[in-house]
Amino acid sequence: MWLHLRRLGFEITPYFLHFVPGLQYVEKSLSYYESFFGVKILRLPHPLFYHMVRTWSYQEPHAIPAVISFEMFPAYDFAIIDDIVANSAGLGDVKPYCAVGMRSGDNLERWRLIHRQGPVGIKHRRYYYAIWDWSNEQIAQILREEGCKLPPDYKLWGRTITAYSYKYLQFLKSAYPNDYALTLQWFPLLEADEFRFEAMKHHEPSKN
Repeated sequence: MWLHLRRLGFEITPYFLHFVPGLQYVEKSLSYYESFFGVKILRLPHPLFYHMVRTWSYQEPHAIPAVISFEMFPAYDFAIIDDIVANSAGLGDVKPYCAVGMRSGDNLERWRLIHRQGPVGIKHRRYYYAIWDWSNEQIAQILREEGCKLPPDYKLWGRTITAYSYKYLQFLKSAYPNDYALTLQWFPLLEADEFRFEAMKHHEPSKN
């Protein structure tokens, strides 16, 4: 999407929302894209990250630090993030559109979302899905033509992550153990969730 909009002459202020701050493999990818596009990428916490911290998700009750409070980790949404990014870009009261790289061909959930709401939003959040109708072939073609690499997420998981899934954690543990350890520093009981998935494997009904 970024490559496509750059070809069309759009001025982009990029930002990245992290689920866990400081993951080394993520920072390596962001550094690559900063060098490729010649621009600084803002790092901001994903709303889900703040929500999980402020609601003590995957935390041991006896170890929850007293400093965690609703005031320190407020709730916010993507519209607020867009305003923060616009202010950092010096746009003042201008309400720019946030370009989102989702496609209707990604999965059934996104197909339903885009076809129900449309590719342009003008109400609470001003957004547009700039490549919503692109095919995988079009994506591959522009990447080849521009010489742009995909992040390692696609090699390991087939996509960038959107949640703390079992599949994601398993690959993170094997491919990036230091980043896995950092993730557990924030959410130690994610290991219990892994145990639950592994235990369920041994209790699946026989297919015979």
